[in-house]
Amino acid sequence: MGKFTGITFPFYGITEVPETITYTLSKINIEMKDTRHYILDDKTYPQETYIGRLLAMDVDNKNRLKFKYTCTNLQQLILLMYKIKWGVDNTGTIFDLSKKEKFLQKTTSKLMRLPEEEIPGLLRLCGISYPFEIPFELEKSISSFAIVCLAKVEERWYIHRVTNRWVTAKTVSL
Repeated sequence: MGKFTGITFPFYGITEVPETITYTLSKINIEMKDTRHYILDDKTYPQETYIGRLLAMDVDNKNRLKFKYTCTNLQQLILLMYKIKWGVDNTGTIFDLSKKEKFLQKTTSKLMRLPEEEIPGLLRLCGISYPFEIPFELEKSISSFAIVCLAKVEERWYIHRVTNRWVTAKTVSL
């Protein structure tokens, strides 16, 4: 089981791991390293989804945790792994992503944008049978000279970085 297994998107992330997490029958409270206290979840609200409860806590001006990042899919989360250390998925499940895990890495420089009139925003990489959606964060950095580094997560390749230098390592720590 990998560190991304079981995440139900969207995923809400922050850049630091909480110091302590306190569970009661109806609430989850966290304390950050600088002694800031936040409500992570409050099950006394009738909403069934985690995002529904977060929005309800906002209306009541609760001191709830404000997430810095929202990822709608695994590709976005992988691109932000150098920033996101901890978070909660759409079901309210907590994920500590601070511990690095090794993944198989592939580097390619043969890029081909698929024609915009056929399928906009897709990129074909040499040696991979399926096209990649070009993440918004990478739209400007992908050119015909770019070198794309891929990580194999749960039997699928994901872009984890775009660079201008060839990478020879066979694994990457995410």
